[in-house]
Amino acid sequence: MLLDLEDSQVEGPLEEDVVIIGGGAVGLSMLADRVRRGERTLLIEAGGAGLENRSQDIVRSARSTGKLHEGVHIGRFRLLGGTTHFWGGQLGRFDPIVFEPRAQCDGLGWPFTRADVDPWYDAANTLLGMDAAISDDSGVCAKAGAQLADDPGLDYFFTRWLKEPSLAVHFAQDIASPLATVLLHANFVGFAPLPDGRHEAVVRTLGGKEVRVRARAFVLACGTFEIVRMLQQPYVGGEAAPWNANPWLGRGYYDHIDVIVGTVRVADRKRFDSLFENVFLGGYKYNPKLKLSEAVQRKDGLLQACGAFIFSTSYKENAENLRHFMRSLRRGKLPANWRELPRHFIGVARVALPMVVRYLRSNRAFHPRNAAIQLRVTTEQVPVTQSEITRGDERDALGLPVLSLNWAVDGREIETVAACAENIRDLLAREGIATVDLDARVTARDAALLEEGDDTNHQMGGARIGADPATGVVNPDLKVFGTDDVYVAGAAVFPTSGFVNCTFTAIALALRLNQKLRAAHG
Repeated sequence: MLLDLEDSQVEGPLEEDVVIIGGGAVGLSMLADRVRRGERTLLIEAGGAGLENRSQDIVRSARSTGKLHEGVHIGRFRLLGGTTHFWGGQLGRFDPIVFEPRAQCDGLGWPFTRADVDPWYDAANTLLGMDAAISDDSGVCAKAGAQLADDPGLDYFFTRWLKEPSLAVHFAQDIASPLATVLLHANFVGFAPLPDGRHEAVVRTLGGKEVRVRARAFVLACGTFEIVRMLQQPYVGGEAAPWNANPWLGRGYYDHIDVIVGTVRVADRKRFDSLFENVFLGGYKYNPKLKLSEAVQRKDGLLQACGAFIFSTSYKENAENLRHFMRSLRRGKLPANWRELPRHFIGVARVALPMVVRYLRSNRAFHPRNAAIQLRVTTEQVPVTQSEITRGDERDALGLPVLSLNWAVDGREIETVAACAENIRDLLAREGIATVDLDARVTARDAALLEEGDDTNHQMGGARIGADPATGVVNPDLKVFGTDDVYVAGAAVFPTSGFVNCTFTAIALALRLNQKLRAAHG
């Protein structure tokens, strides 16, 4: 059931057993899981059902210092469904080594293993409608005819992509359930303490209407930046909250770093395409990549990294725009710039026939022979304390201090980037598939190359899991230290990350948290 706080008929106080703050990938997954188990839930979303400039102004007010981080502005969306309206829907599990304490991550590790998380990955897979996808990479290889020689330094693998990336669309029936209450335009502005030791949440519209919400458990699922910013807020009355002084709150922020490391000259086009073009089977997309093996990571003390090939074509922008048009039409909306549609059709028409033939005959994506190809490496980042989210001096439209990010990159990542790039170069050369001309700064291990790297909108850290308040912000059950009724769900709690998109792991941990809430709060 959808309600809008801007509607004059919606009045407080509101109360529910569990209140989820944030309606993005993690919050909606938690909501859907609870609804399907017959559990009433209130979800609070800062934005509306569609994207609105006035809500996005909160995002635009953020400040970024240190290394350029575009995701602080362009990787965050305040509407029901959040960033899932704009991502591709890529899913991948963290490798087992990510959960282990590693010297290359200054000894940081997780309080549980990959085996502990696997049941929740499986549950998330089912919830997201991915059970029919091929789960093992060898099965994809067999169907796609993709065969690559074993290499001790690299593993060939696939990420899997959702059929419907917008989780607001995917979970539409759960949102409409009488067990679910979704409150739009309700900006969470802080907690207030209650006499019994519990808390109530204060939510406010941009127009100033304010209500209070009570629950037995609150879950902050509003994205890494907002989770940290809200935990840094004192109580709405001005007094300090018990978690405000946690030494790790806001510290150790990190992202993945994308670096273009070289250009590719293909020698065996048929084999190259069979290995590295996207595969489509049963309506699911499988994206092939190469990653550093766990063996070489352990032997050489490397971080996690993977390589992918980027095809640059003149029609790519037109094809992407057409994809957005078609997605909008499927949802019953006509895009505002629909008059541009003929131009995009013309741009794609030149390659439409071979694209369709390639898709139908080989279940593959199509790239013209004249496409420029680059090798891009995505590397894990070492979490460092000086990479930090803080509250700025300015105030936003809600009267809250704006978010300020100082993104710091350690520099040790360059060794991992170089090792990944060189292993891929050598493998393709040995197999006679392609020649990779690497940037000279790669072979020189010049950390300055990392400054040209982009963030990937995979915002993590700032409220890491720890054994106690001296080592983290939340405990292994994701409960905030210093309270019995405030929890965090999202990538903000990750101590380390690997290189894989963080959303699938965040959803898996959120489903695990749902079980913990049932045990703790009924």
